[in-house]
Amino acid sequence: MMGIFDFFRQRKEVPDKEEVNFGDLQSWILRKIKEEEEKEKRTIEKIKSLIIEFTQRLDKQIEVLNRVDVTNKREELRLKDITMKNKEEYQNRLSGLINDLKLINQNKLEEFVKHLNRIFAEFKRESRIYYERATILIGREIGDIKETLARFLTELNNLLEKNKDIFSDSKTISNIESQLKEIPEIDKEIKLAETKLNERRNRKIELEKEIVKFEKEIKEKQKSKEYLEEKNLKEKVVSEKKKVAEEISFLKSKIDFKSLKNKYHTNDKKMEIIKEYEANFSIILDKEDIFCFLSDEEVALLKEKREKIKKEIKEIESIESKGDSFVLLTSEKISIVSALKNSEQEIKITEQEIERLKNTLELTKQEISKSADLLNVKVLF
Repeated sequence: MMGIFDFFRQRKEVPDKEEVNFGDLQSWILRKIKEEEEKEKRTIEKIKSLIIEFTQRLDKQIEVLNRVDVTNKREELRLKDITMKNKEEYQNRLSGLINDLKLINQNKLEEFVKHLNRIFAEFKRESRIYYERATILIGREIGDIKETLARFLTELNNLLEKNKDIFSDSKTISNIESQLKEIPEIDKEIKLAETKLNERRNRKIELEKEIVKFEKEIKEKQKSKEYLEEKNLKEKVVSEKKKVAEEISFLKSKIDFKSLKNKYHTNDKKMEIIKEYEANFSIILDKEDIFCFLSDEEVALLKEKREKIKKEIKEIESIESKGDSFVLLTSEKISIVSALKNSEQEIKITEQEIERLKNTLELTKQEISKSADLLNVKVLF
């Protein structure tokens, strides 16, 4: 028995290509879909007519087969029984085939044919053994049925062969429609990316202007009296800090830590205090617990010098609290330069994204052209 899908072959020579403007492609698709639906509808109706003719002929042949009786044949009773039982089963399968064909109601040609193919595949699988056994003693009547089945499938295959383009064309049109829907989305993404790119380019221009502005201010600042004063103050701060460190070091040298440790080495608590001051003598500015280990003269000297150092530290802090306008300008410039680098990187990423989207758009259009070419259509972009 021939398969229903044995009708696909290479396309024949086609006429000159139809030209369709890209802007008209959607309306062209709608028109083609309608045309294909009409073709499918007409083809399905033709198949249904074949099925009606086939089932009517088969019904009559089943009636003829039903009247066949092998009782009077000069054969073994066992063979007669086998033949009649399998004849009945074969008749049942034929009746089932007719009922199944009458129930087909698919509106799409591809689904209709697939269902038809399943019905015949199932009939062949289920009836084969009964057909073979029934033909032991029955020849002509079953042979007529076999011929009817073969003729129907031949006529069906011939019909599908004439209309084979419906299957491929419908899929191609569907592909074009799907690809066409992608284009507005890609265009939208490109426009959004281009808007973002313009914003980032404008931001870059603003940042460059700010850098030029700060560079000008820095140069002017370096020439100003205020800058020279701040510079002198910075130098003074460095000098004062060095002086304070030297004074603290001088005070530390006035204390004999070696003698203190020898004297109190058995007292862990006092040794801890002595070692703390030896490691970081600047704590003398805030603490006095070492005074109890020292002479009155040493304590008086420490207190006197300590107050002097504290005043010097306050003066340093006062100068530093005023801030450095030059440092602030330079710091702001560095921050803007960093923002500019980030902006340039964002611009590069956005440009790459736009290029990717445009490549995707071009590839999609190429796919549409390839699909349209299968329908002998040239799309004009």
